[in-house]
Amino acid sequence: MKTKTEIFIELWIEARTRFTNPLTTITTADLKKKLLPAQNSVGFFNQAYW
Repeated sequence: MKTKTEIFIELWIEARTRFTNPLTTITTADLKKKLLPAQNSVGFFNQAYW
């Protein structure tokens, strides 16, 4: 059975990979996109690349 620390580290590595890989292909136009009515674009970033 995994410890909480092991689970956390695995999740952190997965999240970092998911947000780091698309950074090489993101465009300026992508940064302006939003998921309405949200005020930030992180939701778009999550949906656009998975």
